[in-house]
Amino acid sequence: MDGNPFYHLGAIDQVEHFYNRHSEVRNALRLLRRSQNVAVTGPRRVGKTSFLRYISHPTTLQEHGIDPRCNLFVYVDCQHRLIQGEEPQVYQMMLERVVESARRAGIEIEHVSNGRATDGAAFESVLKEMGRRGLRTILLLDEFEEMAHNSHLDPGFFSNLRALCSADDVDVAYVTSSCASLADLCLERQSLLSSPFFNNFRIIWLGLFTQETSRYLVEDSLRKAGVRFPKGLLELVLEMGGGYPFFLQTAGYCAFDLALQGEELGEEERRHFLETVSAQFAGHFKSYWQKLDAQERYVLAALPFLWQDFGCQETIEYLKNQCLIAKRDGMYAYFSPLFESFVRRQEVRGLLQAGPLLVDQHREEVLLRGEPLSLSPTNYVLLTRLMQQAGRVVTNEELWQAGWSDEPYSTDQQIKSSIKTLRKVLGDDANWIVNRRGVGYIFKLGVSLELCIA
Repeated sequence: MDGNPFYHLGAIDQVEHFYNRHSEVRNALRLLRRSQNVAVTGPRRVGKTSFLRYISHPTTLQEHGIDPRCNLFVYVDCQHRLIQGEEPQVYQMMLERVVESARRAGIEIEHVSNGRATDGAAFESVLKEMGRRGLRTILLLDEFEEMAHNSHLDPGFFSNLRALCSADDVDVAYVTSSCASLADLCLERQSLLSSPFFNNFRIIWLGLFTQETSRYLVEDSLRKAGVRFPKGLLELVLEMGGGYPFFLQTAGYCAFDLALQGEELGEEERRHFLETVSAQFAGHFKSYWQKLDAQERYVLAALPFLWQDFGCQETIEYLKNQCLIAKRDGMYAYFSPLFESFVRRQEVRGLLQAGPLLVDQHREEVLLRGEPLSLSPTNYVLLTRLMQQAGRVVTNEELWQAGWSDEPYSTDQQIKSSIKTLRKVLGDDANWIVNRRGVGYIFKLGVSLELCIA
């Protein structure tokens, strides 16, 4: 065994561990062969950096009929502090990356540096020298939104980069990677709309893996490591990963690292695995959630109600492009049961989420384990009041005021009868409502993993 074959930190830098994206790789290299610029777009952790590394690897280039000796790929991490600096520092950073990449390829380029800032003319001079040596320079601008958001860089800077693409004595192309599209980046900084740089790219979108590709990734990784998962664990890894490359790799890494062995996956081992993976995913889920606005959070949480709502389709399309939801069996669903469990634990205005129930207060509709629940007006009011106070006792008098506010409170019998009817409608889930004899009722708190992982 060569160790854990799954990647859970950092980008993939070995071509044999890069999976899928065949058409995207083919399209990117076809465009670059024609000296066209490429914008790789997709949400965080979908594999954009890994994609840049893969398309620039000599083995990949040779497989696609591109001579690595005639193409110099230069990786620039736009999160570097110098990219956040003023224009001369940014040019200096890119110039040094070109020179370093050339040196690794056995090409020495003379330039004046000594750590001093430079300008566009010096950067252009180095690119011209590369062209004279028969090399096309391809700048891989990773995390490009960081450069686009740099207030020190005006439209003239980006226009100059664009002009280099059409210069007769310069052979250069750009590959950007960003979460937002270049069009959205322009809208975020209105001053960039005047720059032609952003209008000269072909977009390549990276989304979720198919179920078939996800299975191949996990099975082939295990095969390379010479191990097998216990029965049932492979399916659980695939389900939790949901086709999202990072989460798929992380789920596989956790399963492998826990050294779950044997022929069968026991209930205790299953629970341990789910808790471990959930803890690994939690911070990323929180980050995704915090980046959504109030409307996007509402549509995401109310997805079982809204996935066919025409007025929500723009938001749903955005959530799909963020790989948070996916269309399966003709309807939209959360990409992973663990993500659904996370969403169910969030407070969202207009929604009540408790136990197996989801209530849209705007529509006054109720879902029980994803299925519509028909309630009388009184039982709807009683249920929502209990859910609003989930985890604490709601007295009989409070319930009476909620359901019969126009009548004076007189007896517990009517409350008891209505709760009995409500429990009957809830069926097997009636035990979520607990009686506190002589005091009132309590709706049990929490959304367990098991509610979202059937």
